[in-house]
Amino acid sequence: MLSSFWTLICTALTFLTRLPLVARYADPAPIALARSAVLWPAIGALIGLSIAVVLLISTYWLGAAIAAWLAILAGLLLTGAFHEDGLADSFDGLWGGFTPLRRLEIMKDSRLGTYGALALILLIGLKAALLAELAKAAPLVVCAGLMAAHALARASVLPLTRWLPYVREGADNKPVAEAISANIVAIGLSLTVLILLTLLSWAGIGLLESIKLSGVLFAVLIIVWLGWAQVLRHKLGGVTGDTLGAVNQLTEVAVLLLACGYLRFKAG
Repeated sequence: MLSSFWTLICTALTFLTRLPLVARYADPAPIALARSAVLWPAIGALIGLSIAVVLLISTYWLGAAIAAWLAILAGLLLTGAFHEDGLADSFDGLWGGFTPLRRLEIMKDSRLGTYGALALILLIGLKAALLAELAKAAPLVVCAGLMAAHALARASVLPLTRWLPYVREGADNKPVAEAISANIVAIGLSLTVLILLTLLSWAGIGLLESIKLSGVLFAVLIIVWLGWAQVLRHKLGGVTGDTLGAVNQLTEVAVLLLACGYLRFKAG
């Protein structure tokens, strides 16, 4: 049982990060990767914690503005810019083509177009501004905020794989997406809620307020997810790996926006 759980962890880490050595313990089978999806929010929280450590240390020595960019760089190195690439390809394809087939062709093209470049510039710039703002908070709040943002970002792909079909035939990720069952989605989202409530408590927020904040947060995110799902349904007829990476990034930014807004509200 312990060996099996270790394999599940390494499979999730291999998919979501560029950490060395873990791949040798991972199971490359699509069904194993699908099962590891229940741990994606937890892996996301660990990624967020790593970025928070870089942000806090860099802020102490260099100030919040520079620290924000270094934290972004740390995240890109840790994940291999996996989801940012998906965001750029999604925006190029979804708004650069006039038919679903042409959009899929553009998304597969490795060259970066105008829409993808603009999306990346806006995304990274907004992240830098939000991280610089978040860096002003207490260390525990910084850690909790980034861990929650990355946990929810990784959880965001789970409902979309159930709401919409995977439309790119022959893609390596198609069997994985189709193997993510309703039970996997339910367990993954339940773990996400538990992580979120734990982090809010860790940040010094009471249980009742934590429940209220979690409700507001999920209400906003459901709107984001449904909105993105509607775009994908209209333009593609379903999801691809790139569009799942894009919703990851949209979710991360949305959580950071809400976190910074909440901190501003409490301070003022």
